[in-house]
Amino acid sequence: MLLVERVLSIVGDTPDQSAWERLIRLFTTDREAFYLLAGEQIGAAVPASIRDVATLATLVRAVTSETFEIADTHEGPLIKTRSGKQVLVPGPMLDRVTQFLREVDGKTTTGSGRDYEGKPISEAEARFKLGDTETWDRERAELHKQRTSRPRVLKVSDGDLTHLRSHPAYVTHQLLQCARRVILAPTSVFKGLRRGDGSEPDVDNGWAYCGKPRRVYLNDGAFQPAPNGMVYVVYSDSENFVFDWDWVAEDPHGPGYPLDWNLRFGNPHPLDTDLVLDLPGDLQPGRFDATRACYSRRGDCIFCYMTDGESFAERINPDLTVFRGLQKGEYTGFKIKNIRRILSVDKNIVIKDAPGLTVSVDAVLFASFKRSPDQSSDVYQVLIKALYKSDSEPPVVEVPPELAPFAA
Repeated sequence: MLLVERVLSIVGDTPDQSAWERLIRLFTTDREAFYLLAGEQIGAAVPASIRDVATLATLVRAVTSETFEIADTHEGPLIKTRSGKQVLVPGPMLDRVTQFLREVDGKTTTGSGRDYEGKPISEAEARFKLGDTETWDRERAELHKQRTSRPRVLKVSDGDLTHLRSHPAYVTHQLLQCARRVILAPTSVFKGLRRGDGSEPDVDNGWAYCGKPRRVYLNDGAFQPAPNGMVYVVYSDSENFVFDWDWVAEDPHGPGYPLDWNLRFGNPHPLDTDLVLDLPGDLQPGRFDATRACYSRRGDCIFCYMTDGESFAERINPDLTVFRGLQKGEYTGFKIKNIRRILSVDKNIVIKDAPGLTVSVDAVLFASFKRSPDQSSDVYQVLIKALYKSDSEPPVVEVPPELAPFAA
């Protein structure tokens, strides 16, 4: 109780005042009490105003020990750490709280980094900044595991690399540049791609790696600043084969997270090893061909690009994702997922039988619509009209022989 009395003498029993105000006053007046409060468990019998300050002190300790960012939300500024801890800040106090966190973290206000001039510190301050001694061995073991474990190597299958020859050139440039950067430093990672009932297990158990590259790459290899409000997502199957990569809308309340991630993916998954994207050293973009669509065996999906305009991806339903122009939002193409399931249900999309199968893209598109007739019918109408508006017939796709039993 001596600590509680010490804190109470400084902050007072004023629950109507912001906990941030009281905590900053405590830090300014008695730093040792601040460090002790952040590292000790406070019982339920103490005044509520002290419990609020103690809880906030513990959060400040977590925030300053991790990388954190401040995001705007509808509730006000939100401090969010890399591990997912969150705490709201009263809007008028944002500048003051930011300055306070810098002081707690030992950073100067005018210099470029920490002030490393030597000075003695108390045991409480050392514990605040270095963690409790009982956690050191566990953290040291975890660090050793990460340093000695082999990196997870992601690749693109030979078939999907071949398909890049007819895709828009920006698809290859962004694989080489954006996807690589995301794999090196993801902002969020998810285990499990929710494709719905009957989807392929290798895809359902796949991965989504999300990040914030600073540039978007164009068809000529030039680059521009990354689009606002978007993250880049790289998708792989359970065997670590990457089959898709796109810009998508960002969750406005979760920086570095895709919009509707809880509908699209499994839960966020911590990484226990480094990641590497292994690509051929001589990989070059091909020549765009709007008459060709391609089937990815790894992703069990068909890619169809109607124009080569640089685009972002927008999920319509578990079977359909559309590509829309980054500048004007026009439809530039689409991706149809769960092809094995569609083949097993609708036999009319095959126009050439085994040993190889050739399927009509417009028929596959219509078959996916029949699974979700009440969802976004306007989108399907626009895509069908666009396919028939060109001078050539809608593209057809050759799919592997192993899919023949699904169409039997």
